[in-house]
Amino acid sequence: FVVGLSAEAELQYNDSILDLTALFVPQGIQLSSPPADLELPSEVSGDLSYGVIPLNGQGFPVILERDGDDVRLYIKPDSKTAFVPAPWQKVFSSGERIAHFEVRISYTTGLEPYALLAVWDPAYPTVLVYFRGGYREGTVDLDGVEYRIAVVDENTSGRYDDLAKGTLFIDADRDGKLLTSRDSHERFSLDEPFNLGGTVYAVKSISADGARIVIEKSDTYVPEKRPLGIGYPAPDFSGKTSDGKDISLSGLKGRIVVLDFWAGWCKPCIIELPNVEKLASDYKDEGVVVLGINLDRTEKEFEQAVSSNGIDYPQIYDGPDGPIAATYRVTAIPMTYVIDRDGTIVGKNLRGGDLRQAVEKLISPEG
Repeated sequence: FVVGLSAEAELQYNDSILDLTALFVPQGIQLSSPPADLELPSEVSGDLSYGVIPLNGQGFPVILERDGDDVRLYIKPDSKTAFVPAPWQKVFSSGERIAHFEVRISYTTGLEPYALLAVWDPAYPTVLVYFRGGYREGTVDLDGVEYRIAVVDENTSGRYDDLAKGTLFIDADRDGKLLTSRDSHERFSLDEPFNLGGTVYAVKSISADGARIVIEKSDTYVPEKRPLGIGYPAPDFSGKTSDGKDISLSGLKGRIVVLDFWAGWCKPCIIELPNVEKLASDYKDEGVVVLGINLDRTEKEFEQAVSSNGIDYPQIYDGPDGPIAATYRVTAIPMTYVIDRDGTIVGKNLRGGDLRQAVEKLISPEG
């Protein structure tokens, strides 16, 4: 496997996306009165709403029937098939309903199944929310090592070949599981190069139906994504604090460290700031270091935020696209990491009392 040569893999269809991930990008269609010439299911008798789900340039009509407290959904799974019921998989006390059904999309290779999840909420009766209900999975051989992979049509367009709108999961640590959280080291955009053991690869192409993927070596270097789960070593970094001192995470080994990613423009961060400040003050003599990682747009804004909030514990300015936030894959703030004396992540995304409790447990593990 050398630059310019490709590895190909066949991907199988799986109709149960929730077995892989519960994260989704919602899509929606407006429901209105059905066309007068629409051929309706013989059993419908209630108030009807109609809409069309667009997939791969094709339209898949749906009918929502409301008959008192009864609400039923019908789908036309392909152009040659009449409407069929799409049973609700779950009905909540609020009246919100979730259905899981399948359509058949026409590609150049023929008809292929495509699962969908649809959500209807009586609070918004003229809208049907939907998102992909299935995915493609298989294995790929990269430099003689076999990896399990999965591919998701993230924007529910009915096509997998828009690399900017799809997700690749790869079992980078080969533990037989795919970690699919947003900050996972095994999650990549399909157009994102990925580093496996020092070698960088990239998806060259994927077929519209998702059945075939081509991966090649890349000459674009990206660092290997480090695991950020509980129990994993916290990735090292270094920087300069607001008072000009050099600091590194590895240099704090032997102490309990709380990383607080924040910015002055972030209202939830400012609301949480007194809790973080009190934590830093209360436990500074207990071997606890609270280290702020600031993501303000400019260094001037950073200095103003530190000054106006009277922060006296160490702060590093990382900026809006800084390397520390990138290493820790911070996509929303405030974000915290609690790191024990051995440099292991023991807590993340904790606030208020939960954050304090996590730190106290490390100070007095038998308490």
